[in-house]
Parts: sequence; C-alpha cells; structure tokens
Amino acid sequence: MSKSEQSELFAQVLAVVNKYDFCGLQPGAEAQSPIDEYEPEARPIESILVNRGRIEAADIQAIWYEWFSDDLSGLEATVASMANELNALISRRSRCDLKP
Repeated sequence: MSKSEQSELFAQVLAVVNKYDFCGLQPGAEAQSPIDEYEPEARPIESILVNRGRIEAADIQAIWYEWFSDDLSGLEATVASMANELNALISRRSRCDLKP
C-alpha cells in the first residue's frame, strides 16, 4: 500500500472513529474537540486493518480500554457495527486493487 493510499485509509478510519464517538467528544464540531481528537486510537485500528486485512470488535474494545480504561460494555452491537464499517473500507480497497 502506497503512502498516499495509507494516508487516505487513515482519513477514512478517523472519520469512522469520529462518527461513533464513544466518548461524546464531538470531534470537529464547533466549540468541541479538534477533528483529530481520536487520532491516537485510529492509528492502531488502521494498523490492524492494513496488517490483518480486517478488525474484530474485540480489537476495538481493547484499543478503547487501553486509551480510556473503558471496555465499552453494553455497546457490543455498536462496536460490531463499527468493525463492519471499518472492514468495508479494506474490502472496497481490495476489490479496487483487483481491477485491471
């Protein structure tokens, strides 16, 4: 994966993490957290996606716990949805890579 592709993937991962906003920080919203507030959490998510080709809900929960000491209990379905959305980023990219 080229640097520009990885940069694009990271931007997409960060957008998904911001969308789910488990901490309620509202990144990028006026008078709220900066748009890159979740960058430290998005980096290991991107790394897992690139290296394994997919991410599991348990990976997201572990990353969240590492940063926030919050295991996201009670949000299992939401975390699974987030994992599916993140996996779709890689799936779409893989399909595009196969096109002539």
